[in-house]
Amino acid sequence: MAKAKVALVLPKTTTRLMLIDNVTGGVSRSADPNEEWDGDDTWESHSPQAWEISQNTYYDVIYPGTVKRGEDLYLVYAIYNTGDSFSRSDGQLDVIDAFKSVLNARKCADAAGKATGHSFSYQNDFGQPASHHTTWIGYFESLTGIYSVKLPVRK
Repeated sequence: MAKAKVALVLPKTTTRLMLIDNVTGGVSRSADPNEEWDGDDTWESHSPQAWEISQNTYYDVIYPGTVKRGEDLYLVYAIYNTGDSFSRSDGQLDVIDAFKSVLNARKCADAAGKATGHSFSYQNDFGQPASHHTTWIGYFESLTGIYSVKLPVRK
């Protein structure tokens, strides 16, 4: 007896989302004015607060479906450090994706944490394959952590 195929129902719309994030930061070491190539070492601290549905061209995530105000979505993000030979930037935030399913968010976070190359693959809430560039993997980059947090959708 043949197995019945289950049709994947794909969304007909997408929603552009902008992350609302409280960011603080500063300079941890100022550049030496006597050194032509020296740069400041900086730091940032992030506190993601909510999502907003973006009506303009700026967005952090395109969610493959409809998102309504008042819903909760899980943000998966990375905090990493970067720099070059002359300066450092610590505490950078990289938005990976948004999910309605906590299980899918956890699977994405797990895949991101195991990444060893310049990108990693995961599945979105609709079972579609997705990938993300690993900004935290490079000669000067180091990963602080991969996080998932439940955030409300405002506006």
